[in-house]
Amino acid sequence: MAAHTALVLGSGGVTAAAWQAGMIAGMADLGLDLDAERVIGTSCGALVAARLTAGCDPQDCAEMLAAPLAWLRPIPWTAPLRRAFVQLHPSHRHAVQAVGRSAIRDWTPQWQAVRIEQLAADLVGVPWPTSLVIVATNAVTGRPAYFTAREPIDVATAVAASWAVAGTLPAVRVGSEWYLDGALRSPLNADVASGAASVIMLAPLGRAGDVAGCVRRQAQGLRSGSSVVRLIRPDRASRVAMALEADLGRGVGATMAAGRNQGQCYG
Repeated sequence: MAAHTALVLGSGGVTAAAWQAGMIAGMADLGLDLDAERVIGTSCGALVAARLTAGCDPQDCAEMLAAPLAWLRPIPWTAPLRRAFVQLHPSHRHAVQAVGRSAIRDWTPQWQAVRIEQLAADLVGVPWPTSLVIVATNAVTGRPAYFTAREPIDVATAVAASWAVAGTLPAVRVGSEWYLDGALRSPLNADVASGAASVIMLAPLGRAGDVAGCVRRQAQGLRSGSSVVRLIRPDRASRVAMALEADLGRGVGATMAAGRNQGQCYG
């Protein structure tokens, strides 16, 4: 059965996670009901989605994420090049498999344990939220993977898998399978919300180029299916804060504050 409401949280790295958390807090300040029946998280958006669906109060989510996000490294300049390689390759699946082989070679159990500890140590072992969908990419087959309550894995491990940035981080191992960044399929994966009557899409990444085009096409696809879609991108103040803090590589306070201010003006 399709969800009546869906919240879609996208990729973009540390500052993108900070903006989304701030935006959600600001919307909650307005009294907006963010208790969606389906919450879809990709890459850094998976962390925010997992926090929200695991019971984190929307107004407190930004503060709870500030410390762990401040310790994470921003995406290096090489990551967009690797993403472009995957997007422009004649065979998307074969390109992902090529990236995946390198990411699997770089994996160690120690790295994975540290990564999970950094991202979401308190989410280890929590019951899988019924509304949560986390999108990753199978590093061996090149196909998308959807972690849900139907076939749940550990929530914190799923977050780490979805945020295993191709060309930057090793793959994440789950049993005998290997996973990479869900953004290799799409920066937002909003089409997973197909059938929902109302969809809010938070799209932290740029307004131009292939990424923006993919987001627009998915929004149009949802609208053609009769969904009411609200596509929200960072405003000017948020974009400036995100750019400055990404360049500095430390702290996300200004981005969260800008996102919260934008959220308080929503609607």
